[in-house]
Amino acid sequence: MGIRMTAKSKKFLTSRDVKDRLGISDMTLHRWLRSSELKFPRPVVIGRRRFWDESEFERFINARRTSV
Repeated sequence: MGIRMTAKSKKFLTSRDVKDRLGISDMTLHRWLRSSELKFPRPVVIGRRRFWDESEFERFINARRTSV
């Protein structure tokens, strides 16, 4: 998996982590980030890399599971 970074006890996921957990491609991740309807969590951008707050990502996944 990708690199996990911590800042004030927060864990971050790389785009590779996100894609691996969801089983999606680069293009699907790009589309989901552009979609206003899906409300996919926004990443923190550092340089050219994107990182997602793991707890925010998990909340999104859990909300999607309960709404189906």
